[in-house]
Amino acid sequence: SNEIFVDRTTNGIDAVAGNGKVSVSGADGHITVTLDKAAGISVYTTSGTAVASTEGKAGANEISLPCGMYIVKAAGTVTKVIVR
Repeated sequence: SNEIFVDRTTNGIDAVAGNGKVSVSGADGHITVTLDKAAGISVYTTSGTAVASTEGKAGANEISLPCGMYIVKAAGTVTKVIVR
């Protein structure tokens, strides 16, 4: 299989996800969603099943999840992210 690793360095994914309002990154066992103001955060599997939902605060918000690929919707931005 083709495995893609996403780290916290600045790259094309961060440039798209971090449009000044929302930044999403995946790490070992969690997703970090950074917001410039409070907004709802929803996390889905690639099949569309909701796995997490929270009211995010301004700043970094960490959501613990098992390994996999997820779709994160926050402050009107939708981003794909991988949790290792």
